[in-house]
Amino acid sequence: MTVEERVADFLAKNKGKAYCDDCLAGELGINRHQARNATSGLAVSGRFHRDSGACSKRPHHRRKKVTRA
Repeated sequence: MTVEERVADFLAKNKGKAYCDDCLAGELGINRHQARNATSGLAVSGRFHRDSGACSKRPHHRRKKVTRA
């Protein structure tokens, strides 16, 4: 399974929740760069939404780019 497929699967299983790239990386055991590349690609596909917002995993002190199914 590719990194993008793993991210897509995780987001689909957690539908409605938004995750920043840092938290996705931690959940999936990948690095932040891999998470960003995967989420950017998924957002372009139109199946996932990527925008600025609050991460569902943990509170951050600033709004971050988050992705949700």
